[in-house]
Amino acid sequence: MSGRGGGGGGGRGAAAPGRGAGGGGAGGAAGGGAGDDDTSTSSAQERFFEEVKDKIDRSITHEGGGVKGRFPFDNPLVRPKCATFQPSPDLPKLDRFYQKAVLVWIPEFLFPELQAVPCPGCGGKGAPDGWNPKGPRRVFMEHDVAYVMGFRYKCAKCAEFNKGKQEAEKRKTSFNAWGAGCLRRLPEYISKEFPFLLTKRSGIEICMVDRLADDLVHGKGFSAAAKNICQAHTTKFMVDQLKYTSLVSTRRTSSGIFRSANLAKIPERFGSFDDSTKYGGAVPSEHYLRDVWRLYFSKLPVLEMDSVDWTLEEYQHRLMQRWDGDILGGDASFKFAKIIRLGAKAGEERTRPVYGFFTVFNECGLAASDEDRCLERAGGGVEAFFHAIRSQWLQGSYSVEHSLRR
Repeated sequence: MSGRGGGGGGGRGAAAPGRGAGGGGAGGAAGGGAGDDDTSTSSAQERFFEEVKDKIDRSITHEGGGVKGRFPFDNPLVRPKCATFQPSPDLPKLDRFYQKAVLVWIPEFLFPELQAVPCPGCGGKGAPDGWNPKGPRRVFMEHDVAYVMGFRYKCAKCAEFNKGKQEAEKRKTSFNAWGAGCLRRLPEYISKEFPFLLTKRSGIEICMVDRLADDLVHGKGFSAAAKNICQAHTTKFMVDQLKYTSLVSTRRTSSGIFRSANLAKIPERFGSFDDSTKYGGAVPSEHYLRDVWRLYFSKLPVLEMDSVDWTLEEYQHRLMQRWDGDILGGDASFKFAKIIRLGAKAGEERTRPVYGFFTVFNECGLAASDEDRCLERAGGGVEAFFHAIRSQWLQGSYSVEHSLRR
């Protein structure tokens, strides 16, 4: 058995139907602007891309179908310089405020012991074939957008396999290192460093998808999650705008030989949140989050057992079937999702709680409710019901509708 990102894990680079990401107006109001396939970037961001590429190209050596050299940055996620750190006494430049972080994903360069990136089709060695011609891919993070960039790879083994084959039998000969199949073939310590779940043209930070699970358990829908992300992104936008305005004001009012020159200059306008030629902000829509969750929970494999891929939904269903508890104890609240604990015998350690959905019936088959207080009348029938569930479960005839999430 192997976990996500290993032999049967990974899968974060899989494509999903992207319905779009909403942009925002000036001041941060969300609206439908940028879609999942919107790849336009500002000139300031393009210059940052070129700076990163130039440093990589000067540090890397292509040799024998592989790469050698030392990665020129301290982290795969390369962040631009501090926007307010501009020692020049002139008015500040806006480029620094518009530049976003870039994840440089070249696994064999980041981790020299890897030697070569595995082909997702055959597991053979993939040879780098220059920077991805489609350019960097935009991804959503907690407070801002970022970009993913890397090489495109070719597999000579798959190209040889395709000779004389029919079109339907041919394999793909080129791939990205962030593809689902490639990530699953990488060692776990490498694949787990890739922090994004990729969709058709965009992507989202995996920790944000994990947070969706908590929101759903506590009764918050995708609309509320999209609103919270929008607030976080637009708050950062307004803070950046405030920092720029404050820096301009200080440069124009401070004493010195440059004061009069700065007063004569007209500061640049910061621009709106979703202006792709300037700040370039964007937030995921409710529909986008719903599609991402469906992909993450029901389609992406999280482990492999006996050469069979299991999704998170299938794994949790199988995990529930392995429980051997006699009694399920729930909290006394009337939340949509309850906390469920398995009973433990004397001297045994209690199991970790899980969130889930369940309904309690009395001996008359009536469901407990807050209005008729039938739970008080259920008496010992509640415990008997759970004993009945266990008996049916062991006999393979358990059919009560349920859905659990750890």
